[in-house]
Amino acid sequence: MIFERTELLLGKEKFSQLTRAHVAIIGLGGVGSYALETLARSGIGALTLFDDDTVNESNINRQLPALISTIGQSKVALLSARALEINPSLSITSQQKLVHQENLHTTFASPPDFIIDAIDGLSCKLALIDYAYTHSIPIISCMGAARRRDWRRITIDDLYNTKACPLAARLRRECRKLGIGKGVNVVYSDEIPDKKSFGPAGPVSRGRSRVVNGSISYMTSITGITAAAFVIEQLLILGEKKQPC
Repeated sequence: MIFERTELLLGKEKFSQLTRAHVAIIGLGGVGSYALETLARSGIGALTLFDDDTVNESNINRQLPALISTIGQSKVALLSARALEINPSLSITSQQKLVHQENLHTTFASPPDFIIDAIDGLSCKLALIDYAYTHSIPIISCMGAARRRDWRRITIDDLYNTKACPLAARLRRECRKLGIGKGVNVVYSDEIPDKKSFGPAGPVSRGRSRVVNGSISYMTSITGITAAAFVIEQLLILGEKKQPC
């Protein structure tokens, strides 16, 4: 049995809660790909995946599907196939699609039990958090992992309690404007980003010009695994609450 050891650890009832759970992951880069791997290897029953990007050479230092042999291929297609190689019983809905404010209302065929936000861009990240907050869907949002090296500083907290994370600070300001209060959990590092570890702006595959930030494999992977671990624990808690008295 693929998940024999997981079931031994959790017990049959708790493990069955995971097999009935539906998690959405938006963004399958260095963070989202490892979140997906963790959930797939934990027995989650259904996954909804979105990412509009393809693998490029610069992804190889930190992204799970990125290999010399996969350059140019769809990240969502590669990772969907990988997840099914791990668990053939997994139900996967996936699209090579950029999730943004204009299409969020048609993105989910059915509401997931939990959302992992592993989006890079601020506007799309904000739109997803607003959607989850408005529709009362639990979400954990992943903040920046680039320009940092100290894995011990990665933690989970409410967005409004974060410090030393520029992305979280910008996101917090925008959430206030939308009336989004406390209750949005984030994975973030309180390490001050290295101001020297970035290169000049240049074109990327989606046509935008962005500064190239320095990054290392373990910071993005630990961030994604931490987010997935949080989701698993929360699903088990939610499952217990749904049990009949």
